[in-house]
Amino acid sequence: MGTDSLVTLTGEFVTLRRAEMADAEFDFECRIEDTADYHARLDRNSRHHREIFLRRGKVGLYTNWVEFIAHTDYDARGRCGAIPGEKAVFMNPRTRYEDIDRFIAAVRG
Repeated sequence: MGTDSLVTLTGEFVTLRRAEMADAEFDFECRIEDTADYHARLDRNSRHHREIFLRRGKVGLYTNWVEFIAHTDYDARGRCGAIPGEKAVFMNPRTRYEDIDRFIAAVRG
């Protein structure tokens, strides 16, 4: 899914469209399928987000990469799959509003 066709639109719409696309992709990840295409896409998405996390480094908040930030739906046997992702600490007593703003600005790029 590319956003190249959205470049000429207003910034708010582009942000909304990207959010909708991200939500749709997460919904896809949460479904559980036992197909090579599903697992390849889940792996591709995980690698993509981990690369962004590593490239960005610590900006504003303390974050780390965890192998189980969310899970897929449950299969017929009651099992689910792990979805890795970035975990940010918002409730640290030393976290300031400025730290959160810097982190969000870095995520948005």
